[in-house]
Amino acid sequence: MEATKRQHYVWREYLRAWSHEESIWAYYKPDKKLIQTSLMNVAQGRYFYKVSSLTQIEKDWLVKLTYFNNPISQDLNSQIIYEFIKAGYLIDGLTISDPKEIKDRINLIEKNSFEIVMGIFENLGKDIIKIRTKEELVSLVDSDNILQSIIFVFVQFTRTKGAKDRMMESFSDEDNPVVLSLLDKAWFIISLTYSIISGITLAANAGLRITLLHNLTEINFITGDQPIINTEAKNSEEGNEVKELKLYYPISPKHALFIESDSLISEKCSFEEITEIDTVKTYNQAIIQSSDNFIFDNSNSLLTKIL
Repeated sequence: MEATKRQHYVWREYLRAWSHEESIWAYYKPDKKLIQTSLMNVAQGRYFYKVSSLTQIEKDWLVKLTYFNNPISQDLNSQIIYEFIKAGYLIDGLTISDPKEIKDRINLIEKNSFEIVMGIFENLGKDIIKIRTKEELVSLVDSDNILQSIIFVFVQFTRTKGAKDRMMESFSDEDNPVVLSLLDKAWFIISLTYSIISGITLAANAGLRITLLHNLTEINFITGDQPIINTEAKNSEEGNEVKELKLYYPISPKHALFIESDSLISEKCSFEEITEIDTVKTYNQAIIQSSDNFIFDNSNSLLTKIL
C-alpha cells in the first residue's frame, strides 16, 4: 500500500455536485485565470495530513489546547491525540538500521494514517451534502445521523488550508512561538478536536435550525476551497467580537444550507426559495472573499459572469 500524496481538505464527493465526469471548472486566484481540471488537482496539499514530530513542550500545549470539559467528546478527542503523539514517537524512533519493511510501515503511518482518519469523518457528511428537498432535511434533522452530520460540517469548516493560515496569522512569534509552531504542525488535529466538541454542542442545542435554500435564479451558487463560511465573521473584520455562528454552506449549484443556533429559534428546519439574483450574488461574493486559491462552478461561462 502506498501513501496518498494528494490529500484533500475539501471532500471530492462534495465537489462532484459542480463537476462533470470528475472534471470541474475553477478560478485559480493566484494566477487570476479560469481552468478546467480534475477533482484530484484542487483543494488538496501534498501529504496535507502528515504527522509531524513534536517537542515535549508542543505535546503539552497540544493536550492543553484540545482538552474540553465534556465527557461525551473527551474520550474520542483523547484517543485522537494519543494516536497522533504515538505516531510521532514511532517516527522519532526510526533508525537507519531498521529493516525496510519497518521503515515502509512507519512511512505509511507518518503520511497516510490521518488521511484515512479524515476520510472516516468525511463519510459522516454523506447525508447532509445530498439534501435537495425540505422532506430530506426534516428526515435528517429528526434522525440519529444529525449529530454526525453537524460534526462533519465543523470538520469541513475548520480543516482547510485557508482556515489554518488565518489562524496562524492571528498569532505572531512574539505571542507564543510554541503555539504558532504547533498550529503549523498539527492544525488538522487541533481543528478536528474542536470540530467534535462543537458538533456535539450544536447538535444538542435546542435552538439549532437548518434552512435549505433553493436557488431559482439563472445564476448558480458557487463554492470554493473554503466552502463553509460564518456569515457573522464580518463582525471580526470590523473589530467586533464574533458572538454568533451562522454557517452558510452551498451543497449544489441550486441548493445551500444555512446552519445557525439561537435560543429563540423554535423550528428546527425551514425552507426558502431564492428568486432574487442579488441575494445569490451576495452569498457568492462571501464565498469569493473567503476562498484561498480556488472558486468552483459547473460552467466556464457562468463562472465568468459571476467573477
